[in-house]
Amino acid sequence: MLKNVAKILIPTLLLLAFGRANAQDANKQVDLVDVGRSFMRGQKLTRKDTVQQKAGKLHISALPVAGYTLQTGFAGVLSSNFAFYTSEHSQANMSSVLTSITYSQYKQIIFPIQANIWTRGNKYNIQTDWRYLVYPSLTYGLGGNTSSDSGYNIDYGYLRLHQAILRTVARDLYLGVGYDFDYFWNIRQINPPAGKTDFQQYGLTKTETASGVSLHLLYDDRRNPINPVNGSYLSVTYRPNFTWLGSDNNWQSLIVDAREYLKFPGSTRNVLAFWSYDWLTVGKGNPPYLLLPSTGWDAYSNTGRGYIQGRYRSKNMR
Repeated sequence: MLKNVAKILIPTLLLLAFGRANAQDANKQVDLVDVGRSFMRGQKLTRKDTVQQKAGKLHISALPVAGYTLQTGFAGVLSSNFAFYTSEHSQANMSSVLTSITYSQYKQIIFPIQANIWTRGNKYNIQTDWRYLVYPSLTYGLGGNTSSDSGYNIDYGYLRLHQAILRTVARDLYLGVGYDFDYFWNIRQINPPAGKTDFQQYGLTKTETASGVSLHLLYDDRRNPINPVNGSYLSVTYRPNFTWLGSDNNWQSLIVDAREYLKFPGSTRNVLAFWSYDWLTVGKGNPPYLLLPSTGWDAYSNTGRGYIQGRYRSKNMR
């Protein structure tokens, strides 16, 4: 999906073109706009800080980019990011909405809408992850010992509707519930290798449906998730899926996402970040093949950087 060069270029170019969404020391920052104005007018111009913590003020960034990855080929992307505060309190968290539309060399269509909304006083956190994909792509089978030349093409459409709402139970600690729906259609293998593929052995069908509730625990003391300069983040999501909710079968998953951001050295604006991501299948039951834990298929397509998306797939990923 967006685990590609375009995914990397978008936030980088937005950062340069529109400045960091962090009001601290804003007047000391220089971006491409400052450089361009200086070049055109022969002098450095200091701009006013446009990212003030004012409730209801919407900060919008939009940028067309081009990128390339092994999974998408060359791709054109139009990306937009919306950021705002719902409170002017100094401890208010920044809300954000990220969306883009991608069309790739391999005739893929990628359209996500991802939102992280904080209500006034950080009382509630509303999380949205919606995606629509038409996604011919490569799969490499199951397990951690598949060879790099074992990939072959599959094709499918995908609709993802994940929605959750969390409520504060203590400072920076939240509990919540959500509903997750995933639907794949027109699933087919294209020129698969000889013999029975892992996909066929696991269970190849023309459609796959997963429907379940999700239970969430969140600790997040970062004030600006778009550009955190310090703080901690821990997200635990347990998702049981049920046939009575429309799922093809009963199965359960657990995702533990932990991050730590440190200024290093402490007197600078440099940030040292640590990340641990565990995506597990728990209990009995089998997830659909296309929903098995797989590199590059986390919420923001960051796991397994350096590998093609879906390079490794199994029931557990640590």
